[in-house]
Amino acid sequence: MNDSLDFDWMKTDFDDSGWMQATNGVGFQIITNGFYVRTIKANITVDSLDRAFAVITNLSYQSYSYDGYYPYVNFFNTGSEGHYANNLSFPGLTMGIDVDDYVVEVRGIVNIPTAGSYSFGVNSDDGFGMQIGPFQMSYPAPRAQVIQFQPFSSLNRDNINYILYFMKGAAAPDSKYLLLPGLIQHGTTTLS
Repeated sequence: MNDSLDFDWMKTDFDDSGWMQATNGVGFQIITNGFYVRTIKANITVDSLDRAFAVITNLSYQSYSYDGYYPYVNFFNTGSEGHYANNLSFPGLTMGIDVDDYVVEVRGIVNIPTAGSYSFGVNSDDGFGMQIGPFQMSYPAPRAQVIQFQPFSSLNRDNINYILYFMKGAAAPDSKYLLLPGLIQHGTTTLS
């Protein structure tokens, strides 16, 4: 093995045929405080979570997308407001102007302060899917606005991946709002 490579391997005409084959890619990611949030306006009807995933993964179903980093997840578009103050506007949308058929993707890392059982919640009037480490909860179809909590037990580590997908279909009369209200352990709420 020759470990004396210089920077020739970075040139476009470098011959890598002598390198062994690999099965994985190598990449990097920016680490920042808060949550990465992306709003994708669909050019198709978003009436199920399966349809929302199709919009996320297929560029031909997307009209446009906007993204950014936010310190918390508490977004509002139109309708009745949710349970917490300091609403944020979805990336690319203007608060108070109703938009139909869009998908929101939220990614972040949740730090669990103490091992135990916690509840996470989503307040939405259309479908969503949420994953926290190995635990999942979802409502895959449109519905009237409701807050849904799911207890997760045995959360005992720091830096757990958090993923939330939220869809907003057409003509939903209620709030277009989702949130991570914080960690609820045995009835005590710690908002972050």
